[in-house]
Amino acid sequence: MSKRLVIALIVWAARAGIVQAADPAAADVKGSHDHPLLPRFANSRIIKFDEKAFDARDLIVEPVEQSGERGTLHVEGKATLIAYKAPADASIIQLFRNYETALKDAGFETLYRCSGDRCGKAFRRTVVPFGQISDQGTIVPFGGEHPEYVAAKLGRAEGDVYAMVYVNDSPGMGSAPYVVLRVVEERPMQQTMVKVDAVEMARGIAKGGHIALYGIYFDTDKADLKPESKDTLDEMANLLRADPGLTLYVVGHTDNQGTAEYNLELSQRRARAVVAELSSKYGVEARRLTPYGVGLYSPVASNDSEQGRAQNRRVELVKR
Repeated sequence: MSKRLVIALIVWAARAGIVQAADPAAADVKGSHDHPLLPRFANSRIIKFDEKAFDARDLIVEPVEQSGERGTLHVEGKATLIAYKAPADASIIQLFRNYETALKDAGFETLYRCSGDRCGKAFRRTVVPFGQISDQGTIVPFGGEHPEYVAAKLGRAEGDVYAMVYVNDSPGMGSAPYVVLRVVEERPMQQTMVKVDAVEMARGIAKGGHIALYGIYFDTDKADLKPESKDTLDEMANLLRADPGLTLYVVGHTDNQGTAEYNLELSQRRARAVVAELSSKYGVEARRLTPYGVGLYSPVASNDSEQGRAQNRRVELVKR
């Protein structure tokens, strides 16, 4: 078959609709991919992608009237940024409504939503501080005159997920709008504290009158001891057996998620659960242990990050 005939057949097939248009995703920037929780709008392609295993991000949750002065929600975890160039025939509001629906379908709740001037005078200069995007070698600054924005949260036992969707147009892309998606997946801080044995517990109590323990585990919003708590409970029992005259307050602490009243009650239930476990399964006399919950009122770190909240969720042994 001659080369001229092959070309003629290809042209005929294209005119007949047999050859499909190239998949826009094939033109995505190298190494990029969609986020598993939020699919792309049809016929969009990725023009910027960045993913960090762990990083800190601020999501805007109120209008921005002046640059540098904004209400933000500080979140930390796996951070993903994806910028899409949408098809030219898609409108900004069409794109945005599709993403709002996708967020709702995925179980997200809206934290803040704004449109146009209601986002604030300095919003467009602040909302996407991610540098510039490159569309086929052309540097395109984020901008546009018709912003649509939503910040949302998905609550999960393994760590909450926060999403920001920003849709706008850009002079550098002609008539094509773009979508910027930012997702931060919080993860409970991995406990890297050295295991505290009975000897170290005794030393800490003798020196400072108390010791914080991070090896007592509960599910979120529950007071049932998890099996992973056994090693620390064993050492607590060894401490009490080694010193029969020792009496302790078992003090429960929480982070600041939820109301103060709720956290006080939760920390009290958790302290009682520890005392009950030591009494029923380890034979420790109940009179030697007094459960007490202080909730969020005695933090040892900032509650603005998951790492800090993890340090605040603890059980302390305090000498009576």
